[in-house]
Amino acid sequence: MVMVYIVFQNDGSFGLMLVFDSLMWIIVALLQTLLIAAACDGLAREANKIGKICYILLNDVPTIPITDHDTILRQELLSIAEQATVRQPLISAAGFFEVDYGMMGFIVASVTSYIIVTIQFISD
Repeated sequence: MVMVYIVFQNDGSFGLMLVFDSLMWIIVALLQTLLIAAACDGLAREANKIGKICYILLNDVPTIPITDHDTILRQELLSIAEQATVRQPLISAAGFFEVDYGMMGFIVASVTSYIIVTIQFISD
């Protein structure tokens, strides 16, 4: 709203600067959403690798433990590997939807439908 007020005060009309300012706000919001989706999707992909990494590390631990450290390490790696395979870590928005690249498709579809409805109201 501040941008609209400044544009109105400088020029006396809303014109091209209002459209430019609106587009800049839209672009910034979409870039922020894209960056959040990229971070959450990357986190989920990396978290899915934890189980494989634990099983690879288990190959380096002796099957018959020599020390208590080997026993504890083996138990901890097995526990983490089991948890990583049973629970698939995902970022969600309060449980309503998963935050990843698929979310961007939903946003584009919703915005497109709202724009179509708005255009229909304007044309009447």
